[in-house]
Amino acid sequence: MMLDKIKETQQFDITEVNHIVDQIMDEILYKKEVLIHVADILSYDEYTYSHSVNVCTLAIIMCKVLGYSVPRIKEVAIGALLHDLGKIFVPEEILNKKGPLTSEEFQKMKLHPQDGYQVLRGYSEMSAISKIIVLAHHERLDGSGYPSQLSGDKIHEVVRLVSICDVFDAMTSDRVYRKGIKTYEVIEYLISMSGQAFDVDIVQEFIKHIAVYPVGRGIILNTGEKGIVVKQNPHMPSRPVLRIFWNKKGEEITPYEIDMTKETTLFIVDEVDI
Repeated sequence: MMLDKIKETQQFDITEVNHIVDQIMDEILYKKEVLIHVADILSYDEYTYSHSVNVCTLAIIMCKVLGYSVPRIKEVAIGALLHDLGKIFVPEEILNKKGPLTSEEFQKMKLHPQDGYQVLRGYSEMSAISKIIVLAHHERLDGSGYPSQLSGDKIHEVVRLVSICDVFDAMTSDRVYRKGIKTYEVIEYLISMSGQAFDVDIVQEFIKHIAVYPVGRGIILNTGEKGIVVKQNPHMPSRPVLRIFWNKKGEEITPYEIDMTKETTLFIVDEVDI
């Protein structure tokens, strides 16, 4: 794997990075569909590598949504793919710890943006945009991030974009110490922190293009009725088309469909196995 090679040699093959990014870009940029199906990107096993690929994928999609040029998208994609590069220097017992990190362990973990940047800074063929994403992806709008406690406009827009993709994938992914958090709960978290930690406009665009409830997912409505998601509404992914199979008493009924964009008093309260 790419990250293993870097860990062994303290160097990396920029050609391999470009190849991976080009493959992901080709898959995304030439499709009309820009709705992100979360289940489709959670396709690898090893967390650090899969997280890097997932964040890169999400970032490319968001760059497309925001109308970035192809050269700029590639710069962002490279930075997103390598954003956690510095974690190769974090001891495995910290990375894979099943319990909460101690204060000392967290301080070591917080060094990874700077460590990753140090690996990249000597590569003149890599753009400053890519490098700053690696260095600053844990900065937050309110100055609460690290390593430099940057705030507001001092954080480049592309960094703000990648930080949202990073947090979303990290929270929805399974980790050694916890199961992934449900997508709709992570969306609620991003909304609650927009304007504080995260860019409001980018969060809004991100939410518009996330398939919160994948087709086939079982759901419960606030009415107590149960059913499955049968179709996405691309402009309102949090309000899909449903097929209802059980009434509020749990009794099986003749299935019928509900388009949640037309039923404003209904909302999904939980996901279930059906």
